[in-house]
Amino acid sequence: MNVIDFGYRIPFFSDPPSVFLKNNRSALQHSEFVENSIQELLSKNCITEVKCTFVVNPLTVSVNSSGKERLVLDLRHINKFVEKQKVKFEGVKEALTFVNSNSFGFKFDMKSGYHHLDIHPDHQKYLGFSWKYGDTARYFNFTVLPFGLSSAGHVFTKTVRVLVKYWRSLGFPMVVYLDDGMGIAENFETCSKISKIVEKDLLLSGFIANTEKSVWEPVQVIEWLGFVWNFKDCTLEISTKKLRTLKEAISNLVEGNTHFTCRNIAKICGKIISMIPALGNVCQIMTKHMHMLVCCRNSWDEKILVNDYILEELKFWYFECESLSFKRIVPMNRMPQRVIFTDASQYAGAGFISNDNKIVHFMFDGLDRDKSSTWRELKTVENNISCFKSELAGKFVKLYTDNQNVVHIVKKGSMKMELQEIALSIFHICLSCDIFLELEWIPRDENYYADYLSKIFDYDDWGVSTHIFTYFSSLWGPFTCDRFADSKNSKVEFFNSKYFTPDTSGWMLSHMIGLAIITG
Repeated sequence: MNVIDFGYRIPFFSDPPSVFLKNNRSALQHSEFVENSIQELLSKNCITEVKCTFVVNPLTVSVNSSGKERLVLDLRHINKFVEKQKVKFEGVKEALTFVNSNSFGFKFDMKSGYHHLDIHPDHQKYLGFSWKYGDTARYFNFTVLPFGLSSAGHVFTKTVRVLVKYWRSLGFPMVVYLDDGMGIAENFETCSKISKIVEKDLLLSGFIANTEKSVWEPVQVIEWLGFVWNFKDCTLEISTKKLRTLKEAISNLVEGNTHFTCRNIAKICGKIISMIPALGNVCQIMTKHMHMLVCCRNSWDEKILVNDYILEELKFWYFECESLSFKRIVPMNRMPQRVIFTDASQYAGAGFISNDNKIVHFMFDGLDRDKSSTWRELKTVENNISCFKSELAGKFVKLYTDNQNVVHIVKKGSMKMELQEIALSIFHICLSCDIFLELEWIPRDENYYADYLSKIFDYDDWGVSTHIFTYFSSLWGPFTCDRFADSKNSKVEFFNSKYFTPDTSGWMLSHMIGLAIITG
């Protein structure tokens, strides 16, 4: 209430010193826009002209992708003395919890939301700026919350949250992110009723809604926070504008219109990560190499050389982002169509499809045995998905493993190159075969059969080299079937294998005896 009654006191941990800072180049380049904006701010009493001010901050002009200009007070000097305060911003994640099939929604945008909060008179001197009209410098102080203050998001969110709590106490499913709000209801009539009450409450609270950006009439398709919410089809899709800006940024970088710098790579990563609500974990697994580069930077703006992994990630997002642009916002209540259990020991990896006779088993070579247990477990998952891919194609697959790291890496990738390569391989297999893969950790004692299989040492896992086989074939061939082989070492089209492997003509079922013994 103090903020409303007396104005906002900036939470300084120590008072900033007096300083005079020149305006930024962007403000000088957009001088006509700056002067028009100052005049508009004066007419709305958002700023007041003074003879001099304690702190003169630089003005800057930001231009978004559509070319719209915005005047910003560069408060980097002041922000150094502002306490860091934690605040939870609500948004897409919270809104998803309110969505049901065939919902309706409305949205609103508060016009100049920050400017609805006054600044305490004692602190207006820290929010000053200067602008030259001809040869005369004029000085101004902000009397309302400006864009650029590090604590602005905190105090504005805390203020608006009072309204949100009130609406939710009435049973209204409302979410507000800064000055953008959305309401959801199960039918048109209820949504219309809520919309009218919310519109009235905003007006009574002193907030002014932006009529151009607000949609008060309930609809089933609405764009909010850069996503297209389709309540009828139950999908959350990335907006065309968001996809276009991503592709333009990648194109400018690859074609040489902008330089490869860590700053530009980080900007692209940020655009992709913001798409997580619609695309999910692919946003993390297919940006790992870019993140590795950014984390190892020496400078933000130094020109850099990028490796093929990063170029492949950029290429993937340029060509595939539109085909991956949505997800269901009301999950289908369905059981997995295939369930796989996997495990790995120091010398072997194994897995099987539940309620099936197919078993995958393979031996690790000497180098693989020296790798980490996480690498072996991850490689086992990859081999199982690869071996079973024809049977898993187009299906919802649940895979259980007793290694928690594997669950995380398959979902989000790894900063370790050798683990990231396997995670990418799993991702591409699932993408090419339309496999919806979901991993879950289980305790080792619940993964007993896969554990048993992984501890089998296959002494028969060997093969002759191709030139030796060719020699024997010239003496006693041609051969039509290899009785003891797998997809890696078979020398003829038809072969039998000890365990299931792609293209096998048949495999032994005697392993099921082991299952009967350990479960009996």
